[in-house]
Amino acid sequence: MEQETADAVAAPSLEERMSGKLFGDQPDETPPAAEEAPAEETEGQDAPVEAEADTPKVAEEETTWVDIDGKRIEGVPKPVAELAIEGRQARKERDEFSAQRKSFDAYVQQTQLQQKFLQSVSKETQQIAGFNAQLGQYKALDWPNLDTDTMVRARHAMDMIKDQIDSTQAEINTKQAAFKEQVDEHRRQVAKSAYDAISRQVPGFAPESEVERNIASYAAKAGIPIEGFVAGSLMYPALAVLTNKAMQWDALQANKGAAVKKASDAPPMVKPGAVDPDMSQKMRDLNELGQIKRAKGRIERNKLIQNRLERKFFRDS
Repeated sequence: MEQETADAVAAPSLEERMSGKLFGDQPDETPPAAEEAPAEETEGQDAPVEAEADTPKVAEEETTWVDIDGKRIEGVPKPVAELAIEGRQARKERDEFSAQRKSFDAYVQQTQLQQKFLQSVSKETQQIAGFNAQLGQYKALDWPNLDTDTMVRARHAMDMIKDQIDSTQAEINTKQAAFKEQVDEHRRQVAKSAYDAISRQVPGFAPESEVERNIASYAAKAGIPIEGFVAGSLMYPALAVLTNKAMQWDALQANKGAAVKKASDAPPMVKPGAVDPDMSQKMRDLNELGQIKRAKGRIERNKLIQNRLERKFFRDS
């Protein structure tokens, strides 16, 4: 029955069809649009825009500051700042290890230079030893019982041996001068590397500087001779760094009492923007008096006065 009723509603009537034939009006045979879904069916569904609006915001990442090469960098995320600090510590340890390695390498190179020099003069050294042995033989002769001709020949041979010794010694001296120049240049490089390594951790440290003299003097009072301390620092820069830290610590402990007394005697500091308790109380009193004056009626005024008296004599006690 429902189907027949739907067909009857959908099909055009006889009058409509005749009108269409006569006047050219075609009935609208387009099937009716589907009815909109009831509003109740969509109430449980959230629109996309509303879903985006309900999405919680991601909390801002906590930031801090970090010191990079003496510059204060603000607004750095905490994880990045921690990585920067770890990297700086690792770089410091690497520099210290590098300085120690350079000192050790310098010692090895100096030892190698010395061995190379000894090898270069080994032949001349053996020759001089042989010449001295020949001289010893001539000196062991029974000179008082020698005839004149034998004595002259012996003296002439000894003079020739001495000339050979002098000539060979001159060759050794030439090689020794070249070796000394190499050693001095190597020591200058070692000293420069050591001073650079120390100055990175001890500000103002330089050759013949006041900082170096103070550290060396402190080391001398501890029982280390100044010459030995300087030489040891050049071979092991950490010695000067540790001595400087010990000197600063002793100076800090010596001035600890005066610093504590100065801090205790200093007047209290108020941070900018801090609330003055007395001023806050005055503002509150003025506000309450204003409310009492503006009260509408005797009952409201009496109630405000009672609240003020209670706060003044009971709550603040």
